[in-house]
Amino acid sequence: MAETRVLIPLNQSEMSKTILPHVERHLSPGTHRLILFYVARPPKVIGLSAPEYDLGYGFGEVREISEAETHPIYSTQQEDSIRASVEAEMLPVLERLEAQGYPVSLQVNFGENVAEEILQAIQDQAVDLVAMSTRARDGLRRFFFGSIALEVLQKARVPLLLYHPH
Repeated sequence: MAETRVLIPLNQSEMSKTILPHVERHLSPGTHRLILFYVARPPKVIGLSAPEYDLGYGFGEVREISEAETHPIYSTQQEDSIRASVEAEMLPVLERLEAQGYPVSLQVNFGENVAEEILQAIQDQAVDLVAMSTRARDGLRRFFFGSIALEVLQKARVPLLLYHPH
């Protein structure tokens, strides 16, 4: 039997992770491959930073850093830092799911429109099911803040498992 590819969009909120017990309860490890999907906003600022000589690994004395000694911080470095932070945060979740027998991976994307990133991942990864939590905003709240789950529900060509924790 072929594996069902399940995309699970997550973010830093605990609310986004409330879908995980339902995935574990209803989708068996032997037939479902889980893709934890995290979308971060792309870094916008490229800054300058000075080397940190006071971290205890240098041989010289601690001194002030002049502006000429600063070096640029590139957006790719910021993306790498964000990706490493997300991976560290999600490690316990990955380990728990793997211990239960799920084939699981983590994908970190950068984009301004989370729903569009999810929709693109559905296509790129040949996803069979999306499982996600939703705040289920209605009325004016949905008008002003939008609803990622609603946009994915309207545009996705695959089934969605949605969970509203309240």
